[in-house]
Amino acid sequence: AIVFNVLDDRKKTLLRIFNTHLNFGTTPQDQDARNRQLKKHIIPLFREEKISSILIGDINFDTSDANLKKEACLEEYTNVFEGQITCSDEGK
Repeated sequence: AIVFNVLDDRKKTLLRIFNTHLNFGTTPQDQDARNRQLKKHIIPLFREEKISSILIGDINFDTSDANLKKEACLEEYTNVFEGQITCSDEGK
């Protein structure tokens, strides 16, 4: 993930923007890889500070599946494109 901070006039962080492209593929091993990428690398950064954050990019799975969302530690986050799978043309 690449992280950008949006600063105010006094250089205080107002918002953090994370851009990512997680592992692709449709096998259970591919999903496990995405879950690990989120749990070990991205979600800890979200929880690091009490600053509003946005995750954008290509997560490559449907977060409307509650089990997958829980396994990836995403259950407390809102996906504004819920139900649109990014590894297809559906979300375009």
